[in-house]
Order: sequence, then C-alpha cells, then structure tokens
Amino acid sequence: MHKTFIKIFPISITLFSLVTCDNYEFPKSPYPRIETLPVVNISKTGVTFQANITQLGEKEITNHGFVWGLNENLSIDSEDKIQLGATPGLGNFEADIKSGLFDGETYFVKAFIATADYFVYGEAVSFTSKGSTPPIIFSFNPSEGTLGDTITLKGKYFSARSLSNDVKFGTISSKVVTSNDSIIVCIVPNGIPNTVPISVTVVGNTAQSINNFIVAPPVINNYTPEIGTFEDIVTITGINFSSIKENNVVKFNEYNAEITKISKTQIKVKVPTSIITTENSISVTINNQTTVSSIKFTILPPSINSISSNQGFIGNTIQINGDNFCPLNSGNKILFEERLATIISSSKTSIIVKVPEGIYKKRTFKIEAKVAEQSAFSEDFTLQDAWVRKADLPLSDLPPLGPRRYAASAFAINGFGYAGLGGDRIDNAFFKYDPAENTWSIVAPYPGGARGFVASFVIDGKGYVGMGTSGVPYLGGGEPKSDFWKYDPQTDTWESIASIPYTSGYASYGFSRNGKGYVVTKSQQDNFWEYDPTTDIWTQKDNLPLTFWHYPDCGFVVNNGVFIVAVDQYGDLNQMWEYNFTSNMWVQRNRVPNPNVYNGFGKGFSLNGYGYLRHQDFLGNYLYKYDPNTDSWEEFQLSRSIGGVHPIEFVIGNVAYYGTGNSSGIDIWEYDPNYQ
Repeated sequence: MHKTFIKIFPISITLFSLVTCDNYEFPKSPYPRIETLPVVNISKTGVTFQANITQLGEKEITNHGFVWGLNENLSIDSEDKIQLGATPGLGNFEADIKSGLFDGETYFVKAFIATADYFVYGEAVSFTSKGSTPPIIFSFNPSEGTLGDTITLKGKYFSARSLSNDVKFGTISSKVVTSNDSIIVCIVPNGIPNTVPISVTVVGNTAQSINNFIVAPPVINNYTPEIGTFEDIVTITGINFSSIKENNVVKFNEYNAEITKISKTQIKVKVPTSIITTENSISVTINNQTTVSSIKFTILPPSINSISSNQGFIGNTIQINGDNFCPLNSGNKILFEERLATIISSSKTSIIVKVPEGIYKKRTFKIEAKVAEQSAFSEDFTLQDAWVRKADLPLSDLPPLGPRRYAASAFAINGFGYAGLGGDRIDNAFFKYDPAENTWSIVAPYPGGARGFVASFVIDGKGYVGMGTSGVPYLGGGEPKSDFWKYDPQTDTWESIASIPYTSGYASYGFSRNGKGYVVTKSQQDNFWEYDPTTDIWTQKDNLPLTFWHYPDCGFVVNNGVFIVAVDQYGDLNQMWEYNFTSNMWVQRNRVPNPNVYNGFGKGFSLNGYGYLRHQDFLGNYLYKYDPNTDSWEEFQLSRSIGGVHPIEFVIGNVAYYGTGNSSGIDIWEYDPNYQ
C-alpha cells in the first residue's frame, strides 16, 4: 500500500469562540502527528534524541524513531537512523545515540512515526556534537571463507547508514551490504592476505576484531570427465571456491582454462586449446592459494580418418580429416616424413596444410599428425614431384672448408653413391650415399690430393677417378693433373693406376663400356681416351670432329651408344655427336633445342633408354630428354633450380641423383622420370 508522507508545522491559532454541543464529537484525524524535541545529554559518548507523539491517527503505529544527518533535508532512505518499532500510544519517547557523530559537527535530527498508510516526520532540530562512542566488534560469522563470501559482523555502535561504516579486511576495504547499530553484513574483498583482522571505522573511531578472518584454501574433491579433448567441458567439484568467477583461476598445467559456470562447490571449465602434453594437472587458485588435483586429466590421442588426396606436389594443399585435433594451428604438428608442414587452418576434426619443401628420405610415406605428444598416421601419401630433394652432400671435415661443392666427382657402385673433391677452395674428401637411409658418410679421402674438374667411371665394381686441376679456374686456376686412382668400396681403399697421357687436366665426361673406361676431355684435340684395366694402359681414340669454337661439355650413354654434347663459349649453336664403337667413328646427331648455352649444360645421365641434360639460364630452368630411336629432344621447364654450374650426377636403379654446383652449393636431388 502506498504511504502518504506528511511534514507537521507548528501553527498558532487564536480561538475566538468555542461552540460545544451535547453528545457531539470532532472527526478523528486520519494520520498521526509527532514533534521533535531538543537534543539532550550531548557528550563525548553521544547524545539523546527526544520526541513527542501528539496524535495517533486512525490506524495503529507500526514504527517510530529518529533520522539524522548534516543537512535539514533528511530522509530515512539515505541518512543515519534508529528505528524503535511499534508503540502503543501518545507521549514522549527517546533514544540514546552512541555512534556516527563527529566531534564539533552540526547535525539535524527528525523524529518520525509510521502507520500502514502514513509516514510522518517532525520538524528538524539542530545540535552540535561532541563526539560518539567508538564501535565494538563482538564476533563475525563465518570465521573462514573465500573471496566474495558474505560475512556478518556483530557488535555495538555501528552506523545504521551503510556508507558511514568503513569495513576493512586488513588494509583492503569491503563492500557493506546492510547495517544497523549492532550488525554489519559485508563482502570478503579481493587481494587480502590469507589470515587477516577485520576492522570497522565509524566517524573516525575504529574497532578491530580479536580474531583473524581466514581465507580457506580451495579443495578439489574430484572432476569429470578425466579424459577428453580440447574445449570439452570439465566439471570440478570441491569446496571453498569463490562464487565470483574472476576470483578463481583454473589451469591445466600452466594454461588458463575458461570458466563457464561457478558456485562455491563447483566449477565448469573448458579444456584449454593451448595444452601441449598428454597428461595435465588441474589446479584451482584463489587468493594465491592453490590446490592441485591428484588425478591428471588426459588428452585423447588424435586420429586420422582420411586425407583429401593420397598424392600431391610440394606446395599443394591437403586436408586431413579426423578427431581430437587442436583448434589452434600452433597446437598441431603435421609432418610429411620429417618435414614440418605449414598449417593453414585447424579445427577439432580437420586440418588444412601445405605439402612442405625440404629434404625427403622417401617419396612415399605416411603423414603424421602430432597433438599433445601423441601421434596419428595417415594412409600412404606420395610426392608427385619429379625432383625431390635429398640429403645435402656434406662439406668437408678436412681443412680448408668451403661453403659449396662444384666441379666434383661422383659415381655409383652396388646401389650406393660416391662423391667428393671440388668445392670453393678444393679438398680431397670423399663421401658415400645410402639411398635407403638418405644419409652420407665419410670414406677414405682421395690420395691424389685436393682437386676439381676430374673424370670418373666404374669398371667391375671399382671407381676410377683422375685428371682435373689442383685449383679453381675462377680463382686463378691450378696445376693440371693426369694421375688416376682406383677405389675399392669393399676395403675403402684407393690404389694408384697409370696416368692418362694428357696434360690439360680438364675432363668433360667419363664413362665405361664392355669392361673399359673412357674419358672425353674439354679440348678440341686429344679429347677421347680409352683405359684397359687388364693392361693398365691408356689409348687415344679418334677425336670428336668439332667445328668452330666448340668444346666437349657433357655426355651420356644410352643403349651402348655414347653421346657427347659440345658447346661454343661464344654462343654459337650447340652440337651433339654419337660415337659408334663398331666403326670407330663419330656421327653428328640432332642438337639440343636450347640454342644459347654459355655456361654449359651441367651433367648428363641416362635412364630407361633415354638421355637427359639439365640447363639453367636467365630465362629459367630446363630438363632436356633425348630419344635415340627418333633422334629427337623433349624440353621440360622446371619450377625450381636444380644444381648449378659444374654439378655432379650418379644413377642408382631407375632414378638419378643430381646436384651441387657453384650457384647452388651442396644440394642433391632425386629425379624419377615416372613423375615427369
């Protein structure tokens, strides 16, 4: 019911006549009336308020008391007050006020009275305070709890106005919810020590609790589920949690978990996407007090159900479908063999990646998804690139070291590759390549000393290496060499053989046929030699019939035919010649399509009845394939640089290994023509 508020003013009335009638009564006033009397007993411990109820009204009085403050416009809703409850009748009443008064301050006080329909104030009366009694704390309940809990203080001489009570836990202020002169209800604030006294200050007077309030540490009783994946909801059950979300810090190991729901006995959180381990300790921290679960939360392992394609090129995009992936890209590792792929996007059920560049041990392998220390593997995936990078040819462990290897030597014996010599500063180191393991290991160094631009060939499982120069032509050249050495891979030893009767030093191409070795030199004269290992004798064969400024550059053997490509250092058209062993004659064949070759074609090799040459110029990178049956060439433009000037090559099985050179360093690439 709406109450009517009435303020009573004193009125002076002059009664000129009074008419009375027998048996007549004046109508009763509907509202009560009250008068505020002067304040008495003003002392350092408080004051006494007085009032007089002068009229009761139609309905019984439900409350009466006083309200006071620093201005005349007093309201029971916003000022200090004392409420004395119902009263039976007319007359004076008083109240001793012991709290909430500053010394020397002028205050105003109003008496009030209330019925079911009316709330009536008396006129304001002023007084000057001499002070008040300091507050007293008897007890507080509960004696321990956590941040955000509601605490009830019991005592004396508190202020009925909540804002006039300054409650602190140690030095941290608390929010007062409600108060009267003997009870304060407040909130445990953030940032307090774990054991702390409570104080109440009223108008400059302070009381402190005898006992300290204790911030109880959180306790984890259990949580469910104990196994799950990223962003799953985990429910933690325990005690002494804070009902205010921000006061609780939940972690899986060192990673914060998002709280979705909170109470003093239960916390619901999302499993963090930043988890990187399989097993994770769950902890709850409140006010710097931490409890850790005794049982660790386990992340479910990832699984791969399918991939968008089981073959692709380097740089292609592949989608991996499965379960229990991390929604964060950084939480997943996708490995193509041992190559870490760039992740484009991630969700709990799919990951999109690019097939990475890099060195691959095998062409076909399983894609690995690694999440939180656990792995899943796909079905077989095959690289479709014709050229796949392999382990780099090592730099020498022998001094002096150089950053590149070019003008080196290479050959293959019994499924293994052998390469060495050459380099920026020339050395004599040699290495063995294992294609199954994609590894290089050092073997016995070349005993002829450091050199480059050598010739090499293989006869009956032995490698033959010789000629070359002891220096780098681009750095001033070196001494021409004519000695030759035979390498036995079974014993890892080198043996000296007859030197070639040729003094220029530079070799163009070495090969073997029918148990004999052959060397084509980089010259127009004395450019074709045969070696017989049974007699250890070199024999000069018919020279290449070169024209103009052409000189032998590289070659390959196809179907027992030897093909030598010659180039003109001044940019004239290249030439190609085939040597017929039956007639002991050279026959000119169709030239390579590229007409302008200034730095040579690199190395030639043969696979499956075809010859191959690789060339790189300012227009791009090219591979040329020669068909001896039709005397024709096919040109392929490559998407990347493969080897540089003066590279190496060797063939194992049905694939070629090609690389190094003075423009690319020590890179080695596997070429499989089935993927061209």
